Amino acid sequence: MYIWHHLWTSIALGIVLYPVFGWWSACVIIGGFVIDVDHYITYIILEHDFSLKRSVDFYLGDGWRKHAPVLNIFHTSEFFMLLLVLSFVHVSFLTIFSGYLLHIVLDFIHETLHDERGERAGSIVGWFLAHRKTG
Repeated sequence: MYIWHHLWTSIALGIVLYPVFGWWSACVIIGGFVIDVDHYITYIILEHDFSLKRSVDFYLGDGWRKHAPVLNIFHTSEFFMLLLVLSFVHVSFLTIFSGYLLHIVLDFIHETLHDERGERAGSIVGWFLAHRKTG
């Protein structure tokens, strides 16, 4: 999904949550938008390149597919569970989790519509087990 869609839907969710959570609702943007920084981190690791523009081109094109399943660490079940647990600790994490949940649902819809399901690792542990060296 395009990064700007995540930004605008996160802002909209933050506005909806504002009457309930006040300024804490601004944290929705962390979970709904900022978490996509893991795409850039993954690009740096895979391509040994710090160019933000080439990173965007990498994901908008098919460059990432040669590495599938790609490990985007903030898009994994372990990170989901961590945020879920933290959401019971403080309201800031609850609003971050709300944005994150929106983000993940939008990604799921996008990946389903564009036949990209399974091209991102759903688990850190699963990814490491699949990529461990044997012998």
